[in-house]
Amino acid sequence: MIYIKSALPNPTGPDAEGEWIRLFNDGTTDASLKSWVIKDTSGKKFIFGGDTIKSGEELQLNYSDTKLSLNNGAETLTLYDDKGTEIDRLQYASASEGETILAPRFQIIKEIQADSASALNQITSSKIIGGNYELWPLLLGLILAILAGFIGGAFYKRIREEL
Repeated sequence: MIYIKSALPNPTGPDAEGEWIRLFNDGTTDASLKSWVIKDTSGKKFIFGGDTIKSGEELQLNYSDTKLSLNNGAETLTLYDDKGTEIDRLQYASASEGETILAPRFQIIKEIQADSASALNQITSSKIIGGNYELWPLLLGLILAILAGFIGGAFYKRIREEL
């Protein structure tokens, strides 16, 4: 699946020199973008030539490539495949100077990574107790590991008794 990952609509300095859109290939194979289209709020389109995105990689489209002038205010970027089917969309209400707009699905990944680091810091600084519900997956895993140990031990004991 190809996603619009992020955009820089309001770069520091002249917009035309720094604006970009990044696409991400979440699929397991390389993807050809031949005849795909990105359309902005005003209806202006960029039609892809023979671009290909390798599996797990990004493709950055600069203003100089697309000639799409991204709004610093409300904007919707829509990605269509070569059959005209909407594949993805990125919307934002405004962009501060230098702010990269990250698609919500990628914000979740960023938050999970930040939460994982936070959880590790909390464990190492002994702040587990006190209503910290962010650690429930870790605690559940620990409980399941302990239960697996008890069950495995019981089977081992039973097998030894039968021998």
